[in-house]
Amino acid sequence: MRFIVLAFLVLVGCTRQSDTERLSRSIDSLSSEIAKLRNELNYRDSLGKKKVFPPNDTITKAIVRVKPAPPKIIKKDTLRVKQKEKPQIDDTLLYHFAGGGISVKVYPWVDSKQLIEVYSLKGGVVITLENINLSYNVSNTLHFRSDGSLERVNEHFNPGASMYWYDTVIHFEPDNEPAWKITYQYPQRTVEDSMGEKYLWDRNLKRWVKQEIVIETIQPSTP
Repeated sequence: MRFIVLAFLVLVGCTRQSDTERLSRSIDSLSSEIAKLRNELNYRDSLGKKKVFPPNDTITKAIVRVKPAPPKIIKKDTLRVKQKEKPQIDDTLLYHFAGGGISVKVYPWVDSKQLIEVYSLKGGVVITLENINLSYNVSNTLHFRSDGSLERVNEHFNPGASMYWYDTVIHFEPDNEPAWKITYQYPQRTVEDSMGEKYLWDRNLKRWVKQEIVIETIQPSTP
């Protein structure tokens, strides 16, 4: 009986020892697996860190080159500035002396102005006139003799922002040299207005000289 009990205790002791050893081996195996997992995680972390490049890495960056747009070329025709151009002779109205020389040359309108050149028998320009159609108005009406010379010019001048206007008559010699002119102001309010302002042409100085008008009055007789 004692032998049976002792055998039982030995068997129990062996069983406990084998379970302990088995448990110990399981713990060792688990520790080994944990160590492997840690090593694998560390390896993966090391690989991940290698893939994170600093700002100044050695990887060639894609450089996008933006081609600048070519400058816009504006044709000069689109910025044409209105300039005074000398009128062409083909567009000019010519009046001739009977001998064939030019008496008067009337240019076409440019910038609301029209130039009139009066020539002498010798061929030079004696005087110039101008028609104007702006905020003020100047118009010249030409009258010719049968020989083609300029007899007179009737000039009308309207200042625009004024209550007065002016009419001038210019008389010419047969050689187209100006002789005299007289200017009237309208409306006429005084005796001087009705008499007008008279000018004589100075051939040497090529300019107008104003004439003084003297009004004579009858002095009353003394007793």
